[in-house]
Amino acid sequence: MEDPVYVLDYRDTLNCARLATLIRDKLGKEQTMEVHVRPEYDPTARPILAKATSNPASKTLSVVVTTEDGQQTFNADFDDVLYGMAQAHPDRKW
Repeated sequence: MEDPVYVLDYRDTLNCARLATLIRDKLGKEQTMEVHVRPEYDPTARPILAKATSNPASKTLSVVVTTEDGQQTFNADFDDVLYGMAQAHPDRKW
């Protein structure tokens, strides 16, 4: 049985604020922060902690999810993350 595919969890505004901090860092330096993810096809699943590292040069986040089944890494473009957050919270209060 394969591990589920994880995606960033935009349901919580605090998690969105963390993601925005990683993306909008003006120093241009790599930053790492804990963020929440959830299984891609289960929008009601309990969030799990993952480590997201920003890469301002490529405008991506590298997210590492560690579970008892192992590690999964995925990348997310800054623009896609901002779009996902805006869809979840149209008032953009994060």
